[in-house]
Amino acid sequence: MISDHEWDLLTDLKEILSLFAEATTELGGSKYVTNSLHVRMLIEIINTLTTNPSENYTNNDEQEDAFEDEGNFNISEPVLTFGLLDDIKSKLYANLKKYYPTLTTETLIPSILDPRFKSLDFAPDEQKIKTEQYLHKLFEKEKGGQKETSNNSHISSGSKPKKKKSLMERLTKDNIVAFNEINEYLQLPEIPLDSNPLLWWN
Repeated sequence: MISDHEWDLLTDLKEILSLFAEATTELGGSKYVTNSLHVRMLIEIINTLTTNPSENYTNNDEQEDAFEDEGNFNISEPVLTFGLLDDIKSKLYANLKKYYPTLTTETLIPSILDPRFKSLDFAPDEQKIKTEQYLHKLFEKEKGGQKETSNNSHISSGSKPKKKKSLMERLTKDNIVAFNEINEYLQLPEIPLDSNPLLWWN
């Protein structure tokens, strides 16, 4: 017969494992954006499993599997539940950190481009800064590529040369307001989680 302590353990385990089930369901969708969601979900699950990361996690290939078969058990005997929940959480945590050891700039790009998660408040400050810098770099590279394509298009189409400006026109300064599009985007407030980021960008 299952003891009260075992029922309590099963209840706690159900709550923990339901996170994995929910993540699997959400990330298995095909009618909404998921690429920017998986990192955020992964971090949330890891934080939930954290008991004492400095002791529980060692990043090496010899880390035991969380569901490794440790032998036959006699189900008629009561299970020693004291500390078992933390032990299971520690193994799950260690295995997640084994397969997802660190956040990389590349994996955070989809999240920073999603107006629901662009603040990257779930990532370390240093990683957030690196991701923002990398986004600037990608943006400038894309702008440069578009400009080059546009110039090549004008050359190939044999467009007429531009009309020469008069001396007074040359002295007139263009009224252009310089701004950084990436910084402007990052300063905008995030949108609700149930919003569609694709509609926001359109």
